[in-house]
Amino acid sequence: MTKEELISNLIQVAHEEVGKHNCYFSTEAEVQLKELVTAGVDRMSVQDRYNNERIATAQNNMRYLCLKVCEETKKENHLIVENRTFSSTRWSICPLWPFC
Repeated sequence: MTKEELISNLIQVAHEEVGKHNCYFSTEAEVQLKELVTAGVDRMSVQDRYNNERIATAQNNMRYLCLKVCEETKKENHLIVENRTFSSTRWSICPLWPFC
């Protein structure tokens, strides 16, 4: 996939996963998501971006991140993923290829 296609794909995967858990990204968390995905895709080699196994790993890791973000959001009795929750959860699960 091209960089742009993979970025778009991973953002879509993230939205689908949070939606499955009845969560939604706040505007600020959405900005963080896009930055995280863009940086992650930038870390991937051209070979990674065209390797179905590596793409699947990135997608599964994005699903895992979103699951954890939704779990933390629900612990706070919210459905909207706030910036601070996204950020703290993101750092708590690193390293998670290719995102951190």
